Amino acid sequence: MTQQQVAKTRIDLQNAIVRVHSTSRPHMPPKPGQPLPTGTVTFLFTDIEGSTPLWEQSPEAMRAALAGHDGSLRRAIESSNGVIVKTTGDGVHAAFALAADALAACLAAQRELRSAETKALDVDPASPPSSVPVALRVRMALHTGVAELRDGDYFGGTLNRAARIMSAAHGGQILLSATTAELVRRQLPAGTTLRDVGEHQFKGLPNSERLFQIVAPDLRDDFPPLHSLKTKANNLPIQVTSFINRAGEQAAIVLLLGSHRLVTLTGAGGIGKTRLSIAIGTELLAQYSDGVWFVELASLADPALVFQTIATTLGLRFESRLDLTILTNHLHDKRLLLILDNCEHLVHACAQFADAILRTCPQVQVLATSREALGIAGEIARPVASMQTPDASQLVAVAQVARFEAVRLFCERATAVRSDFCLTNENAPAVIQICQRLDGIPLALELASARLKMFSVEQIAARLDDSFRLLTGGSRTGLPRQKTLRSLIDWSHTLLSESEQFLLRRLSVFAGGWTFEAAQAVCTGDGISDDSVLDLLGHLVDKSLVVVAEHDGQSRYRLLETIRQYARDKLLESRERDRVRQQHLDFYVWWSEAVEPQFIGNEQIIWLKRLDPELDNLRAALDWSMETRAIRSGSRLLCASYRFWWLRGQSREAFQRLVDFLIQPELAAPTMDRARALFAAGFLEGWVHSRFSDARPFLTESLAIAQELGDKKCIVRAQMHLGVIAQYQQDYQTARSLFAMSKALALAENDVFAIRNILSYEADDAFMQGEYERAKGLNEACIAYRGKREGHDLAYLLRRLGQCHLQLSHAGKAAGFIRESLMMNWGFGDRQGVAACIAALAAVALARGQKSEATALFAAAEVALKSVRAQLLHIDQTAYDRGLAAVRSQLDRTVFDAAWADGQTLTIEQAIERAMNESLSDL
Repeated sequence: MTQQQVAKTRIDLQNAIVRVHSTSRPHMPPKPGQPLPTGTVTFLFTDIEGSTPLWEQSPEAMRAALAGHDGSLRRAIESSNGVIVKTTGDGVHAAFALAADALAACLAAQRELRSAETKALDVDPASPPSSVPVALRVRMALHTGVAELRDGDYFGGTLNRAARIMSAAHGGQILLSATTAELVRRQLPAGTTLRDVGEHQFKGLPNSERLFQIVAPDLRDDFPPLHSLKTKANNLPIQVTSFINRAGEQAAIVLLLGSHRLVTLTGAGGIGKTRLSIAIGTELLAQYSDGVWFVELASLADPALVFQTIATTLGLRFESRLDLTILTNHLHDKRLLLILDNCEHLVHACAQFADAILRTCPQVQVLATSREALGIAGEIARPVASMQTPDASQLVAVAQVARFEAVRLFCERATAVRSDFCLTNENAPAVIQICQRLDGIPLALELASARLKMFSVEQIAARLDDSFRLLTGGSRTGLPRQKTLRSLIDWSHTLLSESEQFLLRRLSVFAGGWTFEAAQAVCTGDGISDDSVLDLLGHLVDKSLVVVAEHDGQSRYRLLETIRQYARDKLLESRERDRVRQQHLDFYVWWSEAVEPQFIGNEQIIWLKRLDPELDNLRAALDWSMETRAIRSGSRLLCASYRFWWLRGQSREAFQRLVDFLIQPELAAPTMDRARALFAAGFLEGWVHSRFSDARPFLTESLAIAQELGDKKCIVRAQMHLGVIAQYQQDYQTARSLFAMSKALALAENDVFAIRNILSYEADDAFMQGEYERAKGLNEACIAYRGKREGHDLAYLLRRLGQCHLQLSHAGKAAGFIRESLMMNWGFGDRQGVAACIAALAAVALARGQKSEATALFAAAEVALKSVRAQLLHIDQTAYDRGLAAVRSQLDRTVFDAAWADGQTLTIEQAIERAMNESLSDL
């Protein structure tokens, strides 16, 4: 066993001994009914120095001594108007409304403990070991601040700081933070003074603390240096604001440094690389015998000054010209961590230095921060992500919102600007919007919070479209590029080649990201060739200006919103905006038409997922088509993608855009462009919104134009959907005639999609007329014709098949088919379909006599529909109304109301879980 393993085993054993004996210690709760102080509170933390070996050597004597220790502390605290919050290991945590009372308690407790210590030391050395009392030395610390009181306990940074201060003390010593010292300075007991013991940095705390020791005539006052980070050599900048850690990111980087000697933190400007590196250096300070040294390079313009700046930081004196060899010779036997901050404009010189360190200085590690990696062997690059931001659509409570890093940072900095600021249900949506629009970038959030001097959070959120005017006024002591968001990004922009600048500004036309193929199609020309896009895009990724992530098995790229706004302004200045936006429109028209067949094919779900992230690009292209009067292009894009808009719950927007195009003179002539736009509008208005009388004129005109121009595909679809309208208006004879004509033409044209849809509509026709066996057979034939491959229409068919079985008194089979449909709809995000399935399963529950459960599911279906502002299709609505009327009539009013209220409280996920209950099936 190695020495390290032996040491670890010994520590584990000691900790185990402490835990065993600690469990036998009686808890010291506050007196019943004794209130805990609120507002500004002074906290006392205590701990017994060297308790572990005492437990090992004299467990019985230690147990007796601890009882006396507890009694001394309780008497001192309670006699000074304090409250014991809880015991912590061998220590005590207490709270006081007044700092002077807390100091009085410390003095009283230390005097009593010192008296017990004196008695223990006076015992005859010849006494039996079992009768020798243990002398306890207790370290104490006081710190004053605000802490959150919840469920009888305190939480927050004030407590963390108090505990850290206590850990720096020695047994018998009383330490005070500067805040507490200031409060008691004029109320010190006679003969008691404050001794300034200096500024100290603590692990895990962002800013240092000036500490004071209590000096009293009857207490010991000669103590060794405090246990703080000040005992290690370093020049780490003292941080005056707190550091918000990011979901284990700091711990992950510390682990990397455990196995790599060069780690480079990469990321966009303002992302927090510098603060993170300082926090890591602070945490690891104790591991480096020669310290941690922070080298700020941002202000350097000449690469030749890099080595000199590093040498000066390390205190290395040189009489003549400094070269790299002198520097590496100085560091050869050192064990230290060098933090090279802001290397991006001096990458070559920094890489040269780091490479030399890796080759010649085995105990030196380098942590670099840069917009791009240094690019040398032995380096591990770690991208620093933005802070986590909440999704407003998924969060409802302030407590949920406040857990996110970006929100915590914004709120903390906002409180520093306006002491009365707090996160509420009313302002949470605006705070979420700010965090999202600023991509969780710490510097941007800090600049935004500074604007609370002038605006409310709602006003700030509303002004973020002009971020660069709003986000100014950084710290007066910061570098010029850190004082405004624009100057920060300017810093990155000036480091780009001309071609990289061209590509960056052209990429701003994308909304919500893009694929490589899209960038190649939209951004080429005038200085950028097809062949160069790959390398240029890679360079922007390397320089942390473009973010890359995998989506559905494909790489997808995006600009942070703040960088996109900057690049958009550069595009306007270049006067090439119109050309690039037209190329953007042309690409998405071509792409939508290319993928249109996939929306009705066997890989429907795959292509829906691929199109999901393109919705904002489609919107941007459509906006441009209307702005530039490219009406036919916009209409073609919508006609190719209307099924996507429908399947993703965006049919209202798509319908309105189609209507806006149809009223334009460019689309007034009876062309196939108009016919297809009319059909898409009629489909969305009739099938989706059930406004059959409004949909009929669109479809009728579409059919007339298609017949005149001989477009058989459009004829089939227009006739088919006019048949659906007739069907839902209970004109079954007309519906069957239209279905027959469209089916004959579809068979002649081998239009598989149309054929299976017509079979489905014929099945609906049979169902609506009570011909359930025929409807079941038609649905089964349609499924067989289609093939058992997932897709929206298969989910629809399975729901209908289940409803047929329910009408034929096969409740178990009905539940199985409808459940399968439910999970398909949930899988590709059709909440209208999910609600219809929940309502159908409510009818199954009713058929099986589960009336209260049926009521709850009917209520849950209504809530789900309202959440997406949708309504059920005619067959589903009829079944829903019939089933709801039945449970109303069969249940006592009180029972019905309770079950209905139960269902209305369910989330969509909870409603699905209830609806999937196996008790709805026949076994």
